[in-house]
Amino acid sequence: MRETDDPRGLQRETAKERPRRRGRRIVPRRWSALGASLLGWLIAVGAAACSSPAAPETIGVTEQKLLSCGSNCSSWVFPSAYGSHHLVYVPDHEGDRIPEFGRVGYRKGANGLLSENLPSQGNVTIDNTSWPLAQPFAADPPLSSSTGICNPGAHDHGTAIQAAIDHVATLPANAEGVRGRVSLSRAHYAIWARLRLQSGVVLRGVSEHGGSGGTPPTTLHACGASSSALISASLPVSGSSSSQWDILDEVVPSGSNSVRIGASPADLGVGNVVTITRKSPLQWIRDIGLEHILDPGCSGPLPYCTSEEEEDQCCDQGWQPNTKNLVFQRVVTHVENGDDLGGRRVFFDQPFTNALESKYGAHTLLRHDIPPAKLRNMGVYNLRGVSHPTVRCNSGTPACSGGTAPACDPEDRVICSSGQPTCSGSSSAPTCGHSARMISLDDVEDVWIKEVIATGFSYAVLNLGDFTKQVTAEDVQYLSPLGPIDGTWRYPFVNSGTANLIANSYSSEGRHNFVPGTLSAGPNVFWQCQGENSLNDGGPHQRWATGTLFDGISLTFDPTNPNAPSSSAQLNVRNRYGSGSGHGWTGSSMVVWNSTAAGFRYFNPPTGQNWLIGSVGPAYA
Repeated sequence: MRETDDPRGLQRETAKERPRRRGRRIVPRRWSALGASLLGWLIAVGAAACSSPAAPETIGVTEQKLLSCGSNCSSWVFPSAYGSHHLVYVPDHEGDRIPEFGRVGYRKGANGLLSENLPSQGNVTIDNTSWPLAQPFAADPPLSSSTGICNPGAHDHGTAIQAAIDHVATLPANAEGVRGRVSLSRAHYAIWARLRLQSGVVLRGVSEHGGSGGTPPTTLHACGASSSALISASLPVSGSSSSQWDILDEVVPSGSNSVRIGASPADLGVGNVVTITRKSPLQWIRDIGLEHILDPGCSGPLPYCTSEEEEDQCCDQGWQPNTKNLVFQRVVTHVENGDDLGGRRVFFDQPFTNALESKYGAHTLLRHDIPPAKLRNMGVYNLRGVSHPTVRCNSGTPACSGGTAPACDPEDRVICSSGQPTCSGSSSAPTCGHSARMISLDDVEDVWIKEVIATGFSYAVLNLGDFTKQVTAEDVQYLSPLGPIDGTWRYPFVNSGTANLIANSYSSEGRHNFVPGTLSAGPNVFWQCQGENSLNDGGPHQRWATGTLFDGISLTFDPTNPNAPSSSAQLNVRNRYGSGSGHGWTGSSMVVWNSTAAGFRYFNPPTGQNWLIGSVGPAYA
């Protein structure tokens, strides 16, 4: 079933397709007077955050909680009347509660920026005065690959920058695990292959605030036709596991940070890295109503789609068993003594952002004897990236039948000022290619990204992949994207990892702003971020992302823009049914707090709960 742009129609589909669980509801908009940031409370809860008279004797009744907090607070989470540095979390009737989002970002928010107190041998400065530049820095070079900094005969600065990164990675680390930094002076640098970060290395330029006359920051130009990221880091090594324990709890509610396990955990201790997998059997898929997804005009039964190409035909886009498992990678923080029934409770550094229910099969805790290897302790500061479109041919040479040189327009179409685009010596047609992402991180941990600007990138300024942990990105901007306004383009900020914080960041002309990735196992936070000229909705986009806080988000759009659909600048969590390629339910344990949007299509999926608190905009319920 397709979604509809008619909110009343969506209500009818929702009421028919998803039975509500008893006691589950979205917080009504009467809490729109909330004035505090939830993340701010979590970082430093102060007595002034809410007026708190004497605490009641018990904290078990909603009315009593409200009395201890005043009318300006949510009934689901609020500062404790018993102490100014604690929050009270209120579970629903099934025990699920808003997850704890306070331990996100670089080193779980416990430290500031990466250390600048580095040994002198750990600093490598690349001075532009000895480097050939395509243009003086006072003016941006042309974006044309044939005449500007990315012309085929241009100097490749990326080779020397990568050599400097690799050199610093061999130096001894300080107490914070940082080995040194590669400093780029204010200049234009042509990068023909991706730059690969290494553990303990900071890549730093000069910010736009570091010069006079509003000069731009140190600028890296992504040249060539590759769609890879300009800056990347990845070390996908899974580690090894041999010890596991059964989880005895019948239900581990969402928001909990512990499980009860059987047998003696003598070899399970504080600091161990463990994995718990929430399974997705057929019964769960049936319970959420996504066993079969057929497009309008198609009638079943039909075979399941096997590729995206088939999804354009009549096939079943329903979710198949065990393809939507959630993987929680956690660190043990405490192991209790055994109880009278022979079990022990184990506590973790982060909460579960989805309930574990035994009716969907047994769950186990798996200890990694060799923890997964990760690149860590890295930084990217004060850089601008510019993506340059390049005309390319699979075979032959790009040309125009009228004798002129082909070029790429803003939507990545090959154009000619005279004649038609061709590939000389071949029957194939030329296409446009360029770097789609400015920064892409996979399987890394403890990274800080600050004051980064991306211009012209067709997909994202920041893409955080699976098992990317504890990244802080602040003051990051996504500007003037190139490429079609469709499909897999213009997702400015994508977060598929765990315990990541994206703060004080901005996008313009993005399609899906501030997106938790498919099956992301939070907690994650978007804080004080703004999306202008939005070309579609924000929030989780597909396939059961979990545990993201949208705190102080602002989304706006231009209603006169013909490329902006009616859902533009909405902040949504909903069932997208067969949209895209069987997206289905987009998210669970999502929290929107004190945000502003053109609208909210915010629904609770079966087996899950979402919260919409203190936000401004029409709510379609």
